[in-house]
Amino acid sequence: MVLSPRSSIERLEDGVVLLEHEVVGGDDFARAANDVFALIREAEQQHPGALRRLMLTITGHDGERAGFDADFFEFQQEFMLLALGKYLTWVDMPLTGSLANPGTQQNDLPDKLKLEG
Repeated sequence: MVLSPRSSIERLEDGVVLLEHEVVGGDDFARAANDVFALIREAEQQHPGALRRLMLTITGHDGERAGFDADFFEFQQEFMLLALGKYLTWVDMPLTGSLANPGTQQNDLPDKLKLEG
């Protein structure tokens, strides 16, 4: 998988792997989902088993749902927390701020992301 030019991976001094991704106005739900999935997968390949923290920024998707359009409200509220959150130890998103995974980070990512709908 090729990483988005708006994605980065950095191993911090404490061993945590910091992932950063920016979603922009031209990104639709599927593009953003695949970009974040590819970022998490690449981080696991580069730093197997390391704790991961995702810093997500979203611009250009303003709307009525807590400041976001419907797709990117759902992207944060449902997709990131329910589908990809288990592969992170922490996630920082505009909608929620910083959240810790209440369980143990999973490292067995599937080969491909399957989106429904």
